[in-house]
Amino acid sequence: MTVPPEQAEVVAFLRGLAGTEPLETHISLVFVGADTVWKLKKAVRLAFLDFTSLKARQRFTLRELELNRPAAPGLYRDVVPVVRCVDGTLGFGETGEHPVVDWVLRMAPVPAGDFLDAVAASGRLTAELLDALGDAVAAFHRGLTPATGTDAVATMRNVANGNAQSARDAPQSPRDAPLPPRATPSRRAGCHSRIPWQRSARRAAPKVTAHSASFCRASPRAALSRAPRRQRPPRFLPRS
Repeated sequence: MTVPPEQAEVVAFLRGLAGTEPLETHISLVFVGADTVWKLKKAVRLAFLDFTSLKARQRFTLRELELNRPAAPGLYRDVVPVVRCVDGTLGFGETGEHPVVDWVLRMAPVPAGDFLDAVAASGRLTAELLDALGDAVAAFHRGLTPATGTDAVATMRNVANGNAQSARDAPQSPRDAPLPPRATPSRRAGCHSRIPWQRSARRAAPKVTAHSASFCRASPRAALSRAPRRQRPPRFLPRS
C-alpha cells in the first residue's frame, strides 16, 4: 500500500475503524467496515489532478458527493472531517471545533455480489440487465444541463492523453506492452476515416454534459433504482 507520509496517522485511524486493510486505487484509499465505508483521497499530484493540499481534498471530496449522491442516494452519505481532538487523538468532528487533519467521504458498503465483475462472473450479466444499465446511464445524462462552449473532441483528447500520461508515470514491469502515442488531430482524423460509425456519431452531435456518471464500480441496484426502464428489470435485482 502506498500512503503519503503526511496521511499515515489518518490511515491508521481509519484502518482501526474498519478493522481491515483498505482497498487502494492510484488516488484513493477505501476502508470498508461492517456498516460504513470511509473513502480517503491520497495527497498525490498526477497529470490530471492535484490532491496535495488539504483544501483540494476537501473540495473534491465534497464534489464527489455532490455529483454521485443523486444517482445513488443510498450509497453516498456525507463528507466528514477527521479532526485532532483535545487529547491528541484523531476523531470525527465539526469544522471550527478542532483542527481538521483530513476529509473523508462516508458511504454505505456495497455487497460483494453486487459489483459488476461479480455479476458477470456468476452469469447474471444478462441482455436485460445490460439494457437497463444503458437506460440508467442515458437517463442520467438526459437530466443534466448541456455544457455550452465546449469542444467535445478536444476535451476527450485531453482526457485520453491525461490517462496515458498517468499510465506512463506508474511503475511498469518489463512485460507491459508499450503505451500508445499521444492523440493528435491528425491521428483522430485517421481513425474517423477508417471507422464509418464514428463519422456518423460525430454528425449526430449528441449533447455534451458537464459531468459523466461513474458506473464502473457502482452497484447495479443503485443505478437501476434511479432511472426509467424500457424493460422490466431482472427479478434478482429488487427495487430499492
